[in-house]
Amino acid sequence: MIEIPIEDIVMVQAIKSTHMIDIYTTSQKIKIKETLKKMFEILGGDFIYVNKSCIVQKKKIREIDKKNHYALMPGGLKVEVSYREMRNLLRE
Repeated sequence: MIEIPIEDIVMVQAIKSTHMIDIYTTSQKIKIKETLKKMFEILGGDFIYVNKSCIVQKKKIREIDKKNHYALMPGGLKVEVSYREMRNLLRE
C-alpha cells in the first residue's frame, strides 16, 4: 500500500494492453494495477482527461502548445492532447 498526496501527482497514464497505470509524481513514477477510469473517480475534480489514456492535474500544466496539441508538465513531461480534449482544456 502506497500513499501519495494528491498535490504531488502530475499525471496518470494507462499502460497499453494491460490493466495497469503509471502515476507520475513530482519525484517518481509508480506503476500500479488499476484502471484509469477508477483512478479518475478517486482523484476528483483537479484532474482532466487530455486523451483517452492519460489524465493530468490541471494546476500542474506549465504550458499548452495548441498548434502541436501538447501539454508540458513538470519534470519535462510532454503529453499529447487530443483535438476534442484541447477545447475542454482551454475552457478550464
